[in-house]
Parts: sequence; structure tokens; C-alpha cells
Amino acid sequence: MISGPALENKEALPYVAIITQVTIPEIPAVLPPLIPKVFNWLQKRDIAPAGPRFFRYLEKNGDTWQVAVGFPVSHPVAGDNQVQAGSFPAGQYAVIRYQGPYTSLFRAHTTLENWIKDLDFLILGQPAEFYITDPGLEPNPENC
Repeated sequence: MISGPALENKEALPYVAIITQVTIPEIPAVLPPLIPKVFNWLQKRDIAPAGPRFFRYLEKNGDTWQVAVGFPVSHPVAGDNQVQAGSFPAGQYAVIRYQGPYTSLFRAHTTLENWIKDLDFLILGQPAEFYITDPGLEPNPENC
């Protein structure tokens, strides 16, 4: 199920993430295993996530994406050689909410991109996916 798209004003959101290179077919094997690595990094430093885990698509080079896999934090923190600090800047965001299997997530991206094009918006920034439901607690993506 898709709800939106809509424009939302957001405050700046600091985060920590592991940044890696991946092609779209590699995402299911490469990105999800990085989530517990970032979470463990936060736990070792007694830092609680300030929101759901995310994938932020930073840059595309041919068929390869540079992706940040991480968690928001309540205030900026220093990263290290494994986990880097970053921030979603304050501003207006084009947002869509998707519930369903990961294999259909591309449809949500396409719906949002087409909506942006139809309204002739100038969108700066990178796409991001926030995973609101923990798949360890709810393994059925139809309920996420």
C-alpha cells in the first residue's frame, strides 16, 4: 500500500551510518547485515537511536550506488573509521509511505519520482528509505 506523496518540512536530523558501494541486485545481501553493525556501534557508546534505521542513497555512479546504512541520533556524534557521522539537512522533503513486500519497493520510488516530475519541483538531495517496522519483530513485510 502506498500513501502520499506529500511535502513535509523536516528539522535537521543527525545520524551515524556505514557507507558502502552496492548495485541494486546486491541490496538484499549487502545492506541489511550492516544494520546490526551500526546498532552495536551505538550500543557500545551508550547512544540510543533517535529513529528508525534507514538506507540513504548518496550517489549513483553507473550501476553502483553509494549508500549510507544507519540510524538517526539525537545530537551529532563523532564517527570513526567504520561508522561515519552525517546529517539530513533541515528543509522540505517529498515523502511517500509504503507498506508491503520489499520486492515492490521500486514502485514507491517510481511513484514519488513521477509525482515530483509532474509538479515540476526542483528536488535536491538523495533518496532515503526509513524502515519503521523491525523485521525481527514483524517478519511479514505486508504488515510493515
